[in-house]
Amino acid sequence: MYNGFSGKLTTIPKRIDITIIDKERNNELADLIEQLPIKQKEVLILLAEGLPNKRICQQLNITEHTIKSHIKSLFSLLQVHTRTECAKTANELGLLV
Repeated sequence: MYNGFSGKLTTIPKRIDITIIDKERNNELADLIEQLPIKQKEVLILLAEGLPNKRICQQLNITEHTIKSHIKSLFSLLQVHTRTECAKTANELGLLV
């Protein structure tokens, strides 16, 4: 049998402020990226410009295998899965200015 509304109000737990968490995460990521080797930073910048791996390796004078390795490391660090996400996240962190 349905009794309807009991008249008791329950307290809803306060939501965690996602904005604060995102800022903290971004600060941590920015600190980590500042410690990246110069070549990885260069790869990140060229990736964000939309260059394919072959063009990046030509510009940086390193093998395509090395480029792929750098990109894999960047994806892992930024917790992304695509080149677009990588560029977007890097831009949001102010790393492409």
